[in-house]
Amino acid sequence: MQETFSVSPLRGDPILQAYPLIREAAGAISIEEWRAYIKLMLAAKSTGGDAHDVVGICSSNNYLRGLFTYHVVPDVRHQRTLVVEYFVVESVFSPREIATALMDGVDAVARAEGCNAIHANLPSAANWLVKMLHERGYGSGTWQLCKHLTDDSTTRTAG
Repeated sequence: MQETFSVSPLRGDPILQAYPLIREAAGAISIEEWRAYIKLMLAAKSTGGDAHDVVGICSSNNYLRGLFTYHVVPDVRHQRTLVVEYFVVESVFSPREIATALMDGVDAVARAEGCNAIHANLPSAANWLVKMLHERGYGSGTWQLCKHLTDDSTTRTAG
């Protein structure tokens, strides 16, 4: 029998329980950084700005199996665009089914927010997940590079 999943925004304890999943995707993120991110994201959401949220997928026994975080931004090419920051699949049980349900959730959020495109940032992803995303119409659109402004080793002086 195929398991059923529910996809919905995370609030309260489940959003904090999502920390191990985010850590799996983001690496060395601390619980304090996760809490700070949630606080900023929910504050932005409450002020009526662009949409931000953490969406989880739970199995029928309410066990958190995956999640994605997103925000909506203007984009010169696509206008209103859903940016998926993290797309995390708990990899022990039914990872492909979980990924499919999460992708359906991403599509539903993008449509509900009136977006013309989805940009998915994957800090880390297994080859099978990248393949699934390609099969669902995702392609390489742009390169995203990251510079940490708090890293003094990258600061250069003109000389």
